[in-house]
Amino acid sequence: MSIDDYVRRLDSASTIQDKVDLINDVTSDEDVHVFGELLSDPRLACLEAEAPAAHQLLRLFAYGTYADYAATAAPSSALSPRQLRKLRRLSVVQAARTQRSLAYASLLTSLGLDSVPELESLLAEMITMGLFQGKLDQRDQLLQVYSCMGRDVPPEELPSLVAALEAWSEACRQSLGLVCSEMETAEARHAQAQQARRQVEERVEAERVKALAQREAATAATAAPSGHDSAEYGSSGAGAGGASSMKSLKKVRLSAKK
Repeated sequence: MSIDDYVRRLDSASTIQDKVDLINDVTSDEDVHVFGELLSDPRLACLEAEAPAAHQLLRLFAYGTYADYAATAAPSSALSPRQLRKLRRLSVVQAARTQRSLAYASLLTSLGLDSVPELESLLAEMITMGLFQGKLDQRDQLLQVYSCMGRDVPPEELPSLVAALEAWSEACRQSLGLVCSEMETAEARHAQAQQARRQVEERVEAERVKALAQREAATAATAAPSGHDSAEYGSSGAGAGGASSMKSLKKVRLSAKK
């Protein structure tokens, strides 16, 4: 069952004993590890005066640890084996909220366990249930925690939690402002680089056009003198041929006179 199922069950819990039985059931349920919805329900407020032991039991599972239970336990408030195991799981979660490396020795003491195999069985079970992510370092006798589920927050801790969240929100706002500023700077630099690239491409194109025009002009200048030389060669050849013809004509006339 889920915590919502137990909240709905309150609709049919008409007597104090019904409500006490509900609390015993929810604190034994393997699938429920948060209890804030029940604690804040006004239908259970009467238990604080009429069944204080049941009300304290619910608060213990919502906010407390096995060490809290061991320090105040009395024969009339003995927990069942299922409740004890569940409270030990919640106690590990509580410790993992503030520490990412938990020594086996410390856990054995705080959970009231006698052996490492018993502890490792509990921790492996918690990993399987998804209560935290981590690994068991058997060589160094450590529990390495990567992340863990949350627990109900006691009312007296709410102001400090709100202050921490506000500080986190402000830090996020400042970080976002810094990121936006860096993005604007990067965009401006990108625009400058693009403009510089276009200017370089324009200069390269202008130099290419200039070089092409110079090459065409040089080609035209080289072709013009070659035509002039051919004309002069033809004229000189014609003159030489005319002189030779005149000499031959004179020889013919002298021969005729003789």
